[in-house]
Amino acid sequence: MKKIVALSALSLGILFLAGCGQQLTSQTQPTIPVSTPIAQPIITSSDFQTYKNDKYGFEFQQPKKWEIDSERTSANTVVFVNKKIDAGGSREAVNFEANSKNLSLDQVVNALVKERGYGEQQIKRDYQARVGGEKTVRIETNEFGLTLYIFIHKGTIFTIETQSLFSDDVLKTF
Repeated sequence: MKKIVALSALSLGILFLAGCGQQLTSQTQPTIPVSTPIAQPIITSSDFQTYKNDKYGFEFQQPKKWEIDSERTSANTVVFVNKKIDAGGSREAVNFEANSKNLSLDQVVNALVKERGYGEQQIKRDYQARVGGEKTVRIETNEFGLTLYIFIHKGTIFTIETQSLFSDDVLKTF
């Protein structure tokens, strides 16, 4: 009888320890890390100032660190230089002209691609973009990382040329 009690106690002890061991094992299982989204910089209105063109009837918010390059700006083009980048600066431009021939967006884009001599292998077109609520064609070129945004707004053809500084924060203010 003593043997049966001892064997029973031993069996219960083994079962108890086995059960405890399982709990400990499950508690020490590695956890899969949850990816945390990267915080985007918060841009406040104090970071921007308004560029306004009364002749063509448009305005947008530009970063305060941009200066107008008066040597390269003309009646139909405003060129910005980013003061915070090296001595040469990054140049961003907004070209605008009246759509006097009432061209479609596709006609404007095709004429620009032809005028600049871009081969189709040199560019990537995106027809999903929107600027100022207008359908916009975004063209990525292999020319110094230049991206073009082309759209027609209130009878004016706009071509924004950027080396990535015209962020969504700027584009959405047109």
